[in-house]
Amino acid sequence: VCVLGRKEGVDLTAMEDSVASTGKRGGGESYEKVTARHGDRMFQKFAKRVALCPEQILRYSRNGKPLYIQEPEKDQVMPPLCSHCGGPRVFELQLMPSMISMLKTPGAGSHDPVLEFGTVLVYTCAASCWTDQSVSCMEHVVVQADPYSHFFTQT
Repeated sequence: VCVLGRKEGVDLTAMEDSVASTGKRGGGESYEKVTARHGDRMFQKFAKRVALCPEQILRYSRNGKPLYIQEPEKDQVMPPLCSHCGGPRVFELQLMPSMISMLKTPGAGSHDPVLEFGTVLVYTCAASCWTDQSVSCMEHVVVQADPYSHFFTQT
């Protein structure tokens, strides 16, 4: 959910859909498609979409499509069936890398591991099979690493 969209009265979903379907922005102008020098089309698509609202920390779209930061593995596209009812799971939300800066982390010199991720995808039961008596329900979470984090790690 993008706060900027609400503040400015802009429907970012419609804007994203329009750009995705027509390849055109603004007044119907079309632009030549350019591939980034690094050649990583999946990351380029991720960065382009995030640039529309860079402060977003969460993307919610039940039964929608996740925004992958790198080419997904098979279990990321086809999550396992619900462990409670055996039905299919659907994409529900994802945590964005900008969330990391908002989380409390240990101070410098700590021996605790550093929190890093590219994006976290959450898949839930399509039938929402939990009941009022359910104590908890296990969902499926996929963590995609930042494909370029090795450029920023300290040795």
